[in-house]
Amino acid sequence: MVMILSSLVFLSNLQLDDMDFWLSSTDAPVPQTDAKQDPKVEPAQKSPESDKCDSKQIASDQNSASPKPEKIKEKKKKEKKDKKEKKKSKKVDSQEETSTLDTLLMDADVGTDDPHKNYSILGEDPNLQMLYDIKANVKDKHRAIVSVIFRNLSDAQLVSLEFNVLDSLNMKMHRNIGDSSHDPVKVPFQLPPGTTNEGQFAFSVDSIVMPQWLRGTVTYILKRPDGSTSEKIDFKLNFPVSCFIVQTVVEKDYFANLLAGGTLTEKQSMTINIPDGLEFDSVLAKVCSSMHTTVVERAELGASLYGLSMQQHQLLLLVKLKGNDSISVDIKTTDGHLVSSILKEIRDLFQA
Repeated sequence: MVMILSSLVFLSNLQLDDMDFWLSSTDAPVPQTDAKQDPKVEPAQKSPESDKCDSKQIASDQNSASPKPEKIKEKKKKEKKDKKEKKKSKKVDSQEETSTLDTLLMDADVGTDDPHKNYSILGEDPNLQMLYDIKANVKDKHRAIVSVIFRNLSDAQLVSLEFNVLDSLNMKMHRNIGDSSHDPVKVPFQLPPGTTNEGQFAFSVDSIVMPQWLRGTVTYILKRPDGSTSEKIDFKLNFPVSCFIVQTVVEKDYFANLLAGGTLTEKQSMTINIPDGLEFDSVLAKVCSSMHTTVVERAELGASLYGLSMQQHQLLLLVKLKGNDSISVDIKTTDGHLVSSILKEIRDLFQA
C-alpha cells in the first residue's frame, strides 16, 4: 500500500509523536502522478435490449451520432478552458491559505501608525536615541543592511555624527575605500533639534547559522550657542539568526516534497512554555513575525511554516499547541547549528 504524504499529516493524528512524524515523513515516498495520463474508464455493461436492434438501425444510430469536426474542435477548446480555470482556481485557493498570517498580522497592527514599530533600541542618552532594524536579501547571501534611526531628543544641534563597529572574524562593516577596520563611517547628515533621520550601514557576513554580537560606538558633537561638547554612546549590535531569514511563500506540494526528501537532514524538537491561555492564532502570529516565516498550511491546533535564509537554508517548522501553556516545535533544515539557534530564539520569544 502506497503511503500518501501530506504536509500536515501530523495534524490528522495528534497522538503521533513529533519526532516519529519527522522520521516517518523522511522515508515516505511521494507518489508521482502523470498529468498527461488519461484516467482508466471501465467499460459499460451491455443492455439485453440492445441485442434486439438490427444491424441497419445500429449503423443508422452510429452515423447520426458521429460529431462534426466543428463540434469536436469546440469540445476540445472547452475542455482546455476548463482545465485552465481549474488550475487557476487551485492556485488562488493556495494563495488564500498562505495569506492567513498576513491577515492576522494586519489585524494586530490596526491603530498602529508608528512606521518604526519593528525597530529595536540600539542605544540612547539624554540627547540622542538610536533604533535599528536588519534587512536581508536572498539575492545577496553575504551582505546584510542595518538601518539606524537617529532621533535628536535635545534642543541643540547634533553634528559630526560617526558610526563605528568592531569587526569580528565572521562579520565586517563596509567602509570607504582606503579606510582601515578601525575607522568609523561618517553619518551623512546633521540633526537639528527634535528631528529624525535614517542611515544605512552594510555588513558582510560569512555564516548566518549562529547569532552575532558586535560592539560599536556612535560619537557626535552637541552644538549650542554658548559652546560645543563631544559625546559618545556605546552599544551592542545584535544579529539574531532570524534576521537573516526572508519571508518566502511556497505551495503545499513543494513543502511536502521537501519534507519527504533526504536533503534536510538536521532535525530537532522542543516543547516551549507559553503564557497560560494564549490563543494559538496569537502564538502563530508571534512566531511568524519574529522568525520571518510564512504559513504553508494550518489546522485548529497546529501549523506548518516555511522560511528561507539569505544563504539558501530552507527551514521547515511544525508548530502544535499542547494544552494551554506550551507548544511543540519541530524543525528540519540542513545545519544543526541553525536548528539550535532557531529553537532558542523561539523559546526566548515567549520567555521575554
